[in-house]
Amino acid sequence: MPFTPAMFLAGYSAMLTGTVASLVAGSQSPERAVPIIISGLAYKGFGWLISFVCIVYFVRLLLDKGPPPPQLRPNLFIPVGSIAYTTVALIGLADAIPTNPSYGYFASHPEAKQILQVVALFVGIFMWLFAFWVFAIAVLGNVSVVGKMSFSLTWWAFIFPNVGFMLATSIVGKKLESAPILWVASTMTILLVAIWLVCIVGCVKAVWQGKIVWPGKDEDKDM
Repeated sequence: MPFTPAMFLAGYSAMLTGTVASLVAGSQSPERAVPIIISGLAYKGFGWLISFVCIVYFVRLLLDKGPPPPQLRPNLFIPVGSIAYTTVALIGLADAIPTNPSYGYFASHPEAKQILQVVALFVGIFMWLFAFWVFAIAVLGNVSVVGKMSFSLTWWAFIFPNVGFMLATSIVGKKLESAPILWVASTMTILLVAIWLVCIVGCVKAVWQGKIVWPGKDEDKDM
């Protein structure tokens, strides 16, 4: 069975619920923030475990059968996002805990926020290097076939997963107050914008030439 990003869709959906919760909870009252944080963490954990199983299968396929065909190589970046967005969500959820809680668990454990912020950062750094390892494999796999890949919708996998990696890098840099890490995140942002523009041009050109999203031309034409 070839590697396809569909393997990660169930995990991604649950994980992004946790990511959205980390963005929303901080602006809510304690009565609303605490349920959002707890449910967001639960969904994040559920999604991450599903994605981790997929990552194990992904690595096994690489070891047993080697990298996928050139047109599917961008999919190698999909696992990067599942790891990186977990770092983003964990740190974000810890930061979203009310500073002066008056509701639920955090009301009786006011020291929990500071403790969980430290734990989330250290776990985030722990996972960041794993994301970088998968990212490096994906980069090497794609660089080796530069010039052999015609545009396909899989090229969008260059963007979304790596946005998560960039966000994780930026958040870790801010927490550690590290200018070098923040410069790396800024460089990643510039590269992502450049690749996004390339994908936009390639997508429009491929549609115009009838190479994608036309009858018999989609990625599932042989299914």
